[in-house]
Amino acid sequence: MSSSIVSRALSGYRKLNRAQKKLFNGDILAQSNARIEIRKHFEQNKNESDQGQIEQMLTMIDEAEDMMLHGILQGKLNEDTGSYEIERRY
Repeated sequence: MSSSIVSRALSGYRKLNRAQKKLFNGDILAQSNARIEIRKHFEQNKNESDQGQIEQMLTMIDEAEDMMLHGILQGKLNEDTGSYEIERRY
């Protein structure tokens, strides 16, 4: 595997971890579970040698980061009203 691919994969790993920190800010359990899940997927694919598959996975990293930063809302229960409040993050 070329050093360029390894560099892009490691960069993607860091990007996903930064995105999950931002998404789950203040939710230690969710952050921990997200870190474990991200690590698991990278470990499962560390021996992939098909260039096409690798490129597809690198694209998926970018898409997952974008989704975590822009496509997921997290609500918090307002115990006074019994409804959930959603904070938009852009």
